[in-house]
Amino acid sequence: MKAILLVVALIVTMILISIFGAVYWRPQSSVGMMLELGGPRPVGLDAGSPEETVSRVLEHVGPTVVLLMIPETRRSGSGVVVHEEGYILTNAHVVEDAQTVLVSFTDGSEFDAEVYGVDEATDLAVIKVKPGGLKAAALGDSDQMRVGEFVVAVGAPFGLAATATSGIVSGLHRSGFGIARYEDFIVTDAPINQGNSGGPLVSLRGEVIGINTAIIAGKDGPRGHGSFSGVGFAIPINVARAVAQRLIGDVALMPPAETSDAAGFVSASVLSFRIDGNCVAGIDQLAGVFFTEAVPNGRPRSLTL
Repeated sequence: MKAILLVVALIVTMILISIFGAVYWRPQSSVGMMLELGGPRPVGLDAGSPEETVSRVLEHVGPTVVLLMIPETRRSGSGVVVHEEGYILTNAHVVEDAQTVLVSFTDGSEFDAEVYGVDEATDLAVIKVKPGGLKAAALGDSDQMRVGEFVVAVGAPFGLAATATSGIVSGLHRSGFGIARYEDFIVTDAPINQGNSGGPLVSLRGEVIGINTAIIAGKDGPRGHGSFSGVGFAIPINVARAVAQRLIGDVALMPPAETSDAAGFVSASVLSFRIDGNCVAGIDQLAGVFFTEAVPNGRPRSLTL
């Protein structure tokens, strides 16, 4: 009888510890955690005339879109704030090899940013500015977009901050262009030009549904410096959000290990699959991991499944 009472007491104690621990314990670091990205979803922006809708969408999204300048190369691009603590999503090719990234907001403020993480396989990167309390853009569900829906591309084409163009979704799940190792693009005819890379493609609900990445620009190739030809590509936000969460959560970002040439490591670029039952690129079951690149003697990385 005493043994039974002891077991019951231990179970009750464990339950109480779990409850109070969940209430009072707070993590001191975001390392290894998956932050919830994106701000509150706006309501009622698409009520009224098309002109009023676009104006309201731009008023809502505008403060979350930034101009990125790389002083040493005079390269510029765009980005979008995805977390109030200063995390900004952009393209990897915008910040590649950057020693300094200068971020300009629509209110005229400027800050230096650190390159927080880069995923070359998807051409995505996260940078971070120190000031917190920023407004984060609402992130939508790109799986729900349909061909023909109106969209707005916001960014800094040719260095012109907070500039918007509009069009429609021209196609979905397009690949095979050689722009990135993993491709599952939204195609749009919203004019996208040099400097738009990394900026958001926004629905008329005021939600980011893609990250503008490339254009078809004649002889200069998909990322050429020519003018827009009516075909632009955006990375679906469902893919971008998953990659950004991995980069911000520091999942896979381990310090380099001391190894001999004989021991060696193999690092890999891995696409982060969603595990909520929805599919990515036609994969509807989480049956494994899709490795996009293996690098001999590369940096070792861990992966949580």
